[in-house]
Amino acid sequence: LVIADVTGRNANVFYELGICHTLGKEVVVITQDQKDVPFDIRHRRFVEYHPGRLTLLKDTLRQTVQRVLVRARSEKH
Repeated sequence: LVIADVTGRNANVFYELGICHTLGKEVVVITQDQKDVPFDIRHRRFVEYHPGRLTLLKDTLRQTVQRVLVRARSEKH
């Protein structure tokens, strides 16, 4: 499972994100501004967060990671 922060549209992050998708890794995209999520990955799951509310981000990520792991386990069986 990979968590990728695309805030600021860093080219290296998108390169690494592409590698993750190629390898079939589960990815959760996070961003401070949904405008930083390119149109071609906007249909995928992403979490928008505010730097002043990191506790909310932590809770949201915990729930999201749990859902992803449960789904991944059920797909293996």
